[in-house]
Amino acid sequence: MPKVTRASAGKNLANFGILPLEFENAEDYERIRQGDEIRVEHLRNAVAKGETIVAHNRTRDENYSLTHSLSEQQINIMLAGGAINYLKSRRNSDN
Repeated sequence: MPKVTRASAGKNLANFGILPLEFENAEDYERIRQGDEIRVEHLRNAVAKGETIVAHNRTRDENYSLTHSLSEQQINIMLAGGAINYLKSRRNSDN
């Protein structure tokens, strides 16, 4: 589940499997209105590969570039679904 903000909402959200995203252009935040339908496709692949994340506003037919400032480990934790799942998978792979 992504959370999109104007500024960093805290990197510890990845511990809970939440991806904290920010608008590359802060003005894009103001363009979105209540009721707009926003779609982000291929999010997992984009994050895993370090590619640009694009949110498409289907209501206004606009695209917004998104970014994050997570470390590689935080990305791995988020992709695992949170810290508990990440630690379980690491423990299982060590055995």
